Order: sequence, then C-alpha cells, then structure tokens
Amino acid sequence: MKFKIKKSELHPLLKRLLMRLHQQLLNGAAFLQQKTNQYSARKRKILLLAFCIIFVLASTLVTVCSLVKDNTAPYKVTRIRFIPLRDTLFHPVVNPAAYDRIQQFKEYVDTNKNFRDSLSRRRPGLIDTIKLLEKIYKK
Repeated sequence: MKFKIKKSELHPLLKRLLMRLHQQLLNGAAFLQQKTNQYSARKRKILLLAFCIIFVLASTLVTVCSLVKDNTAPYKVTRIRFIPLRDTLFHPVVNPAAYDRIQQFKEYVDTNKNFRDSLSRRRPGLIDTIKLLEKIYKK
C-alpha cells in the first residue's frame, strides 16, 4: 500500500504577502544594481575593501569586549541563560506496573547485546529515554 503525501498549500493571503515581499526585494536589488553600475571598477573595489575593514573591526571589537571583564564597555556580551524547570512544576504519577515494565525491558536490553545493538540502530535515543524515565520515576 502506497501512501501519498499531501503537499500543504499556503494560505492565499500569506502567498500574496510573500509574493509582494519577493517583488519588493527584486525591485530593491535592481535599484542597487543600477546605482552601483554607475561606479567605476576602482570605486567598487574601494567600497568593498572599506566594507570588509569595517566588518572586521566591528567583529574584533565585539570579540575583545567579550573577553575583557570591563564594566565600562558600551555593551556586554553575556551568556545565554535558560529558565530551569523546577521540581515543583513536574510531579509524575508513578505507576508501579509501568515502572516494573520499564525495569524488565531495561534488564532484557542490558543482557541481550545483539538486541541492544539492533534496537540502537532502529530507534536511536530509546535507551537514553529509558534512562531518563527511570531517573524521573526514582525521584
């Protein structure tokens, strides 16, 4: 039996907006192309060199400011932080039968190396999920 995958169509309004954005980008690119075609080859090379120098200087400034522990910098580069999940947010209901089944399956996988290898190939991440479930249920 063959399954046919339906191609999802975009909403007509979204499609129209995307087409309009695409057309505006093309118009902007044509305008910039017209303006730069008036420049000589030497002037274009100088502008490219100036852009590269400014980009390298800005990147170097950001890198140096992130390495220096100085509070007088105009901006700071900080680590990305995440909100840790608290234990109070998640309390699983421990079903003894389900926990026993997980334990039995884990023991079977641990004793049978061939099964473990084939399972790891067919379902990568399943062993990690079993360990995670065991850790959650032990809490």
